[in-house]
Amino acid sequence: MSWRILNQISRFASTATQNVTKGSPKILDFNQIPGPKYYPILGALNDVIQLGKNERLHLTVDEMHKKYGNIFRIRIQSIDAVFLSSADYIRSIFAYEGKYPKHPIPPAWFYFNEKFNIQRGLLFMDDEEWLQHRQIMNNFLLKDMKWTEKLVEMTCDNFISKLKRILDSEDATVVKNLEDELYLWSIYSILNLMLGSSTSEQSDREFDATVWEFVTIVKQIFDTSSKLMSIPPRFADKIHMKVYRDFENAAQKSIAISRRLISILSNDMQSSENGLLHKMRSEHLSEDMIVRIFSDLIIAAGDTTVTTLQWMLHSIAKDSEFQDKLRKSIVDEPGNLESPLVRATLRESLRLYPVAPFVGRFIENDATIGGYGIPKGVLALASLYTSGRDPVNFTDAHKFIPDRWLRNGDQGEHKVFKSHATLPFAMGSRSCVGKKIASYQIHCLISKILKEFTLESRNKEDVNFKLKLIGVPDKKILIAFRTTMPFTIDINP
Repeated sequence: MSWRILNQISRFASTATQNVTKGSPKILDFNQIPGPKYYPILGALNDVIQLGKNERLHLTVDEMHKKYGNIFRIRIQSIDAVFLSSADYIRSIFAYEGKYPKHPIPPAWFYFNEKFNIQRGLLFMDDEEWLQHRQIMNNFLLKDMKWTEKLVEMTCDNFISKLKRILDSEDATVVKNLEDELYLWSIYSILNLMLGSSTSEQSDREFDATVWEFVTIVKQIFDTSSKLMSIPPRFADKIHMKVYRDFENAAQKSIAISRRLISILSNDMQSSENGLLHKMRSEHLSEDMIVRIFSDLIIAAGDTTVTTLQWMLHSIAKDSEFQDKLRKSIVDEPGNLESPLVRATLRESLRLYPVAPFVGRFIENDATIGGYGIPKGVLALASLYTSGRDPVNFTDAHKFIPDRWLRNGDQGEHKVFKSHATLPFAMGSRSCVGKKIASYQIHCLISKILKEFTLESRNKEDVNFKLKLIGVPDKKILIAFRTTMPFTIDINP
């Protein structure tokens, strides 16, 4: 009897174990992830064949997601990578980023630093060096932000005044070089934050010329490095390609100009204890480290903030009904430059036009994403252009509807099913260190522009999204600025 009971228990335990094994999700091998075939004999040509033109990479990846699903595997310049478009998979990237998250750097930038043994700022740091300096900058840029508000507002007021002068002098409504003016505004914003007071009140023609030179250099860095995305920079350097020489020249000039600007701010202008320059020195950062961090802030913030503003202004200018609603939300709260609808407009613009359409991390330890085993060291990339336009995540996903982000129930039928399908500033410990300043700058400038002007789009053709290292308009943004009449509200029934 006892033998039978033991035998039955044994068989029950065996069956239970088998059932648990059968019921548990099986983790599939990394090599089972679908994706385009890699041909070793072709080397770097695989990138050209599979990924096509750099400027439409977001569309190529979007097409691959439609073909292979929410996760696909590909080899990029000898690096194993996975692209992810599911909102849940995207969150997993940051769960596996580790204590010292590592992100991909444009190959040309990485090669340039290696070639000349140049140490750069937060964007290029890793491991303990990154963590130490990131924690310092977190205290200044992500915690108490009150010290930045007056400086940002002052810079925005200067921009509005300059805009009026340009329109008056040219007797026109369209600003011919809006992108350049926004670039200058962006760089002066950072300079004012560094100084803690207005540079415009202390600058001279030489200083302004240096700032303008910096604008042209930053634009050239992005333009040339984007062209080098599909060409190994070491090879481009070896055969003396003009595009690499132009990039190298621009990168060297950017470092030299950064040093010159910091020297002027330190020696020729009166700084404030409220400025970032003073705050960084109070943490005993060396002058070399301050230049490194400052240079990265300018390069990282310049193009991204300007491009985001162009997309926002273009979207607002195309929709007069929404523009009136947005202006009313601003006027109704005169002391608030960040009305809920202004915030929602920025979120919606970044959803449709992500300035960084791919955000990536190198996986720190072996991981499981989407039922597949992802080995340590694989580059995981969030396809934010695809996920942000996926109807699974957003109703009317291809339409510009900022109201969808409002929390007071005004979004109507336009729902946000998964807000983390759009992560323009990434997430985790290596999310954008300047996200709060950038957001306030944009909220502030949009609010002040709409208080003063009515916007009208003058683009006769559709403006499309193209990739030039970041997501930029494929045509010049043309906007008419007309002086806004005093805003009144009809209180009669």
